[in-house]
Amino acid sequence: MRILSVLMPLVIVGVDLIPGICPPWFALIQAASALPLAAAAFVSNGSRLRAALPKGS
Repeated sequence: MRILSVLMPLVIVGVDLIPGICPPWFALIQAASALPLAAAAFVSNGSRLRAALPKGS
């Protein structure tokens, strides 16, 4: 979850930047959907959640 929440917004924006791959309105919707994923990346990589779920357990 931590890795995907960081990678997916980058991939979405990267695909949207390829000219002609999708219509502009669709790229805008995809970019808007990347915002909640970026928020999930911020929360899941935060110190509070990492402390609550130690890696060795």
